[in-house]
Amino acid sequence: MFTDRVSWNSNYTATPFVAVIGCKDPTSVYGIIPGLDEGIRYMKPGGKGRFVLPSSLAYGQAGIWGIVPGYTPLVFEVDLISVTPGSK
Repeated sequence: MFTDRVSWNSNYTATPFVAVIGCKDPTSVYGIIPGLDEGIRYMKPGGKGRFVLPSSLAYGQAGIWGIVPGYTPLVFEVDLISVTPGSK
């Protein structure tokens, strides 16, 4: 959500989002933005987190055309359901 609590994207009631921590391509189907990639590493399964990210750890200068303006800080509320170890 934006810092004024207006939601621009939510999958709270949808199928859980699957991400690969360390995937450096946020445009990949499994990639996530840098701030979430960093913050989720400190969570445990079943944990809840609230991440207030500066634009530099979110979508940066470019933003998401028509949805998130450039240089926009964002707030993410995360429920970490499970972790599946991957290969190194």
